[in-house]
Amino acid sequence: MINITEVLETNKMIEQENLDVRTITMGINLLDCADSNLEVLCQNIYNKITGLAKNLVQTGEDISKEFGIPIVNKRISITPIALVGGTACKTPDDYVLIAKTLDKAAGELGVNFIGGYSCYDNLQIVGGKKELFTGKLQEKDKTFIFDGLQDIVSDKFIEKAWNMIYERYKIYENL
Repeated sequence: MINITEVLETNKMIEQENLDVRTITMGINLLDCADSNLEVLCQNIYNKITGLAKNLVQTGEDISKEFGIPIVNKRISITPIALVGGTACKTPDDYVLIAKTLDKAAGELGVNFIGGYSCYDNLQIVGGKKELFTGKLQEKDKTFIFDGLQDIVSDKFIEKAWNMIYERYKIYENL
């Protein structure tokens, strides 16, 4: 049973220590979106994500209001695209079209992140791995990736996130 001390401690964490719920995540299985036609595949993915997750952001805001604890990120976790796009994607550019579809859905929904398994796991499945990313990850990419976050998160956090991204990129380079 919750006692008054625990309630007061929770209130203190929210008010004085800026307690928040970092993330809520909705998982969506996209395997049934697979199709040999790339346009149909992209439309299936877009329709399923925007249909199932249409209330995700609002639900997060409602939960936040009800309990008085900010929910910082609203995310969607999806099936690895290498599995879903395997039949339709013949070139790396085909995967780019799926990525643009995901970006469009995420933008419409207002979520902070949409993605699946790590890049490493996807690249183990995708043929022609080396052709997917033709450019080298560079320091200037850090500015693009973290644009607008400088006033929200600390430089230390940005540096840690950048290092994580760069380490993942080095794994890709060595595949």
